[in-house]
Amino acid sequence: MGQEIVHCAGCGVRLRSADFERGGAQRRDDFTFCSPCALKPGTRPEPPVASKPSKNTTRHIPVVLPPSTTRIPIATPRRPIEAVPRASVSPALVWGGVALGAAVILLAALMLGSGSRRPGVQDPPSSRSAAAGSPPFPAPAARGLTPETTPPPRAPSSESDDWALLERRVAESVGRERFREALDLLEAERKRHDSLEWTAAVQRASLGVEASAKKLCQDLQAKMAAARARGADAEVRALADRIAGWGLPAVFADSEPGAAVQPRALVAAPDPSPAAPEPQPDAAPAAAPAPATPREKPAPVPFTPGPLKWELLAPLRATASQGTRLAILEDGSILAEGGTPRQEQYAVVIQTTLGGIAALRLEVLTDRSLPASGPGRAHNGNFVLTELQVQVLPDTETATGTPIPIERAAAEHCQEGFPIAHVFDGRNDTGWAILPLVGRSLEAIFELHSPLPSKSPLTLLVILDHQSIHPQHEIGRFRLSASVSKGAASDIALRPPPPVDQETVDAAIRRGLAWLRTSGSPGSDIAGGKKPRIPNCDDLLLLTFLHAGMPENDPRFQQLLASVLAAPCSHTYSAAIRAMALEELDRARYQPQIARCAQFLLDNQTATGQWGYGEPSVAVDSIRADVPAATAAAVRPAASTTPRTKPKVVQKISVRPTRTPAGNGDFSNSQYAALGLRACLDAGIVVPKEVLLRGSQAFTLAQLQPTASKELTPSLPSGRKPRGWCYDSPCACPLHRPYGTMTSGAVSALAIYDHLLGRDAKKDPAILDGLAWLQVNYAIDTVPGPIEWDKISKNTYVPYYLYALERAMILTGNEQLGTHAWYADGARYLLRTQKSNGSWAVDDWGRDTWDTCFALLFLKRSTRPLVASTDRSRPTDEEKK
Repeated sequence: MGQEIVHCAGCGVRLRSADFERGGAQRRDDFTFCSPCALKPGTRPEPPVASKPSKNTTRHIPVVLPPSTTRIPIATPRRPIEAVPRASVSPALVWGGVALGAAVILLAALMLGSGSRRPGVQDPPSSRSAAAGSPPFPAPAARGLTPETTPPPRAPSSESDDWALLERRVAESVGRERFREALDLLEAERKRHDSLEWTAAVQRASLGVEASAKKLCQDLQAKMAAARARGADAEVRALADRIAGWGLPAVFADSEPGAAVQPRALVAAPDPSPAAPEPQPDAAPAAAPAPATPREKPAPVPFTPGPLKWELLAPLRATASQGTRLAILEDGSILAEGGTPRQEQYAVVIQTTLGGIAALRLEVLTDRSLPASGPGRAHNGNFVLTELQVQVLPDTETATGTPIPIERAAAEHCQEGFPIAHVFDGRNDTGWAILPLVGRSLEAIFELHSPLPSKSPLTLLVILDHQSIHPQHEIGRFRLSASVSKGAASDIALRPPPPVDQETVDAAIRRGLAWLRTSGSPGSDIAGGKKPRIPNCDDLLLLTFLHAGMPENDPRFQQLLASVLAAPCSHTYSAAIRAMALEELDRARYQPQIARCAQFLLDNQTATGQWGYGEPSVAVDSIRADVPAATAAAVRPAASTTPRTKPKVVQKISVRPTRTPAGNGDFSNSQYAALGLRACLDAGIVVPKEVLLRGSQAFTLAQLQPTASKELTPSLPSGRKPRGWCYDSPCACPLHRPYGTMTSGAVSALAIYDHLLGRDAKKDPAILDGLAWLQVNYAIDTVPGPIEWDKISKNTYVPYYLYALERAMILTGNEQLGTHAWYADGARYLLRTQKSNGSWAVDDWGRDTWDTCFALLFLKRSTRPLVASTDRSRPTDEEKK
């Protein structure tokens, strides 16, 4: 027999019969409570209402701003409580629990008191960043590299033990005013357990952290105002720096150094009509106030009927349940104005003469009055539409009518985890959102189950519900239209992706290239180690300059080339990228240097077929590689725009491995080794077939099986299952699951090996299943995959991921990934995230040079397709088998 499940009347957490038996839950006046809610003084539920509760009733949590809408957990709704047997609780047990709770509260107060710091004292930035970057589960990096050592996985623990540890760490961070650190810690731990109780607890803790930040920010701003009135500029700057040190850039408006920091959402908006200051004695009369600037009129948005002949539904009236003003504009759109409530419901009454309506179109439109230009009212321009309902009214004065079911829907873009189908599933803990495509207008189409009556005129009521647990996520501006065409939802799926403005892309490439000319050549610390994994990025810079169009006679280019030719082969990454760059530059002239790269790669392939970071090899120095003198014909002129012509290779150089390192490597180094081997073979370097076979088998054997949540979907090719790759195999990471960077790199590496071995990559099951995984887990704004490092720093290494995705798509000949236009989506993301100085940097780890190189390589579509080469030694028929 299963246990009966009820819910706490205070917080909504699920309770089972066993909780009552062990004293973890209590019953009061026909209501059930968990132990924490039962101990709260004055806890008493609202009196029952005789009317039937609405299915959309949600528990309102006092909150100002959620950490993110990238992942919205499912909050346990408050439901009517069924009768349960009264649990007999001993009075001694109750008083013992009260005493224990008081002791815990006293101990927490002492810990917070001892951990607090003096006002105005800031932690050094280095300690803040180090603390924020320490994951609870040290894991190999999704950024492409791995730490030197990885601690063994932690033993399984109970939710209560994990929560106690997490609560102490969060309390310590809040006590030291490290609010960003506390929020990141909670976000990283959100999916440690799958239970709704754990998710609800993490959500409540996040709201508590934000409430603490809000209260302290209000107090400090009051002190800043007083200090500013006294003319104490130093105190004002100190307080502003203290607030800025909290690490909450997403919710604070930009401010000048030393100026007062005004949070966007953590501080209530000032009164628009402040009281006039009291007149000072002997003060000069105040000047007359300047006339108020009239509010800018919203720009009209042209209505496009489109091929389906959409007809505008002009609203008769539009109202909101929580006081939002809905202004009907002359272009037929509706603009939300005034205060932004936590949750809101829009009701739009429409009268139309169009008969037989079969589909509705919802346009969410941008507007300069909205945060980030909208189309949502959240601080980042996003929204969450939880439900959309359509009713036929008998007349324009009636409040409710006959509901019309929605059969299916489609949208131009859906945020990962928030599909458009959620807006008619009858639930308020799901919805449609649009990150990262904020700041642009989008549309969604809803097909009705059956056409509406053809009577004229027809009165409709369209309800747009915003009941998300994330507050203030309402649509800011929208417009409705209708069509009589069936199958309207397929119009979006068949619509070609919006083109990318090539002039804008070229301008971004020029700005990035100009920044790289003056940037340094730092080492890579991708895995977060204390020392660089790669001594410098000269090899990557040279490869980027070649593809981005820098003239070869440029002094910076010649400086880099001399540095690359003089540097020893010491790392797998640098050796592979160096081979790619020299083969692209002149594979005949620099063939000996490319052979040295090949020898290094062969001497660092492990017995499993993988590559690690590698160690210098004595055999590399045995290959004589004198740099030939430069000739006029060898250097391309500055104004040359013609494609680079590959010179004919006149000789072959054979290399063989002289050692086999012990242990395993990883699939980040291994994917770049495959790229380097391809460049070496294209330059006439002959390598043993066993090297290619072991490299291919290493990827094939490590491909992970699909999880239960990623089984076959209708959009996938017939018979394909989504299978991806993790960072290494065997993997010491507690979350041994596939993610985007490694899966993209593995697909590209297998395509190279199949091509070099004379196989058909289009029939390789591992490649097809890897492409299926990338399609199911498609994402551009963040590295897909539940890896701890991705949780710690959002969008941590997206340029590295995009360059891997570009290689996988070009090497497998895919301009589309299912229905996704990968290049257009990636280009729009990079155009949106490029800094004003021309660089890309998605975090503060000093990897802006690396990020900029990977971004430019993606925008230039630098990977060459796999084609047959007469300069490469071809495998025999026996080798093909």
